[in-house]
Amino acid sequence: MLEVQEKFIGKEAQEKVNTKTVAIVGCGGLGSPLVQMAARSGIKKLILVDNDIVSPSNLGRQILYTTHDISKYKAEVAREIAKKINPHMEVVAYTERLTSDNVDKLLHKAHIILDGTDNYKTRFILSRYAEKTGKDFVFGAVAGAYGMAKAFPHTEGIYLHHVMNPSLETAEAVPTAESGGLVPSILLFITGFMWTEALKMAMERYDLVNDKMLIADLFQGEIKLLG
Repeated sequence: MLEVQEKFIGKEAQEKVNTKTVAIVGCGGLGSPLVQMAARSGIKKLILVDNDIVSPSNLGRQILYTTHDISKYKAEVAREIAKKINPHMEVVAYTERLTSDNVDKLLHKAHIILDGTDNYKTRFILSRYAEKTGKDFVFGAVAGAYGMAKAFPHTEGIYLHHVMNPSLETAEAVPTAESGGLVPSILLFITGFMWTEALKMAMERYDLVNDKMLIADLFQGEIKLLG
């Protein structure tokens, strides 16, 4: 499974990836492809956090699930799929909502935290926790055909809550995939960038981590890096 990846990144780097624990918070639109990429990359352990269940309205954009999964917890279905992809990887699923009270209990073993959420309140909790504990963090957000993503390696000491408007944490009108609709292809584009940055950090190649924010509007054909 990992032969092509190891040829590209090298045996030593792959061995570092093999020791890492990655957490994906949110197993919906962003989390679906992230779970699959993580499972195929040879990490040691995957932590999944999502308190939601699969509903019919999810199936148009959350590519991990089928009609057979309706009414099941997303995190538990995601765990089953990840284990089928890589039975040698440890996978833990938490079917509870992440809060500032339980974030350490859920994520203390993670080296890298990936944002698969759809709200800035949770994202800011993750960002502050990553700063406090010195963990790597990767942010992603999508709505319509628009998306953005950025890696925040612990080596830089700069996190999401340092660069985004703090009013987003309590804003009630921020568009999401559910509220504003979504073109599913933007999910693959944004998560591809997110996982690539996470893989660099798992390899401990912090010199390769992109320090800019990816901004993409696939309908307008606009793709840029800002920062």
